[in-house]
This record gives sequence, structure tokens and C-alpha cells, in this order.
Amino acid sequence: MRRLPVTVSVATTATYRVWARRGAIGCGLVLLAALILVGTLVAAFFSLTWGLGACLEQKPIVKLFSPDGHYVARSALNSCGGATGQFESHVSLRGLSFRQPEVVFSYPGTPEDLTMRWADRRTLVISHSCEVIWRQESAWEGVTIRYQKVAKSGSSCREDDLSRPTRVPS
Repeated sequence: MRRLPVTVSVATTATYRVWARRGAIGCGLVLLAALILVGTLVAAFFSLTWGLGACLEQKPIVKLFSPDGHYVARSALNSCGGATGQFESHVSLRGLSFRQPEVVFSYPGTPEDLTMRWADRRTLVISHSCEVIWRQESAWEGVTIRYQKVAKSGSSCREDDLSRPTRVPS
């Protein structure tokens, strides 16, 4: 058996120590990166949940099928923060072939401030008494949406709540 010279043996041992140290540093960096990633994901989850969470408690009110049965209009009430007494209501549309409904009308108030009806199989009419509108779409996936403003005393729509941008088609 042939032995390596002492100088080569020392160099090999020193190289091994350097690699071992680099490996420990590399493992530490990978662990640090993983912790930063997990922390970022947790922070994003909580900020999104708390940012949207004020109005996540949703109570369906009315479900209305189109005359041909291909579309569903639904009104819902969102409770925005328990003791604050704030509410958001919206109307969403969904086709039978679509899994996820899309909000086409929303406002700060309760569902008593609106009524819905289908004028025909492709036209939804939403009557409301709200001054502040957060979202008001004129069409969705081939369905025309018409709006009628009606006067109503004792409306729950809060005209002073402008915390969300008003988006009304021109």
C-alpha cells in the first residue's frame, strides 16, 4: 500500500475542513432562506385575510335563475366587522358552466335596498336606492345588466362611507 506524502495529506485534510465549513454555511443559508420564505408567506396570508377579512362573513339572501335557467343572479350580505355595524351587499352572476360567480354590483348597505328581476333570458334588472355604489358593471358574459334608481326612505346605504372607490360606468 502506497502512502501519500505528508504535504498532500495535510492539503487533503485542509481542503476537507474548508468544504465542511462551506457545507455548514450553505446549509445555514438554505435554512435562513426557507425561514424568510415561510415568514413572508405567513405575513402575506394574514395581511390578506385581515385586509379582506372585515367583510368575509357572507350571507346569501336571494338566488334568482334566468328564465332559460342558464344564469344565476345572487344577492348577498357581507358583515364587515361585527360590532361596527357596517355591511356590504352585492349582486353576483354565474352561468351554469362557470364555477365561480363574479360580483357585478356592490354598495355599502343591506339587501333591503335592492330588488332583482330578469327582464328576459339575457337581461338582469337591478333596482336600488343607494347613492354610493362601489361596483356597477353594465354587462357580464353576454348578460346585459340594467339599473334603476328608486327613491326609498330609510335606506341603509351609507352616503358618508367612501372608503372604497366608486366605479360606475360612464
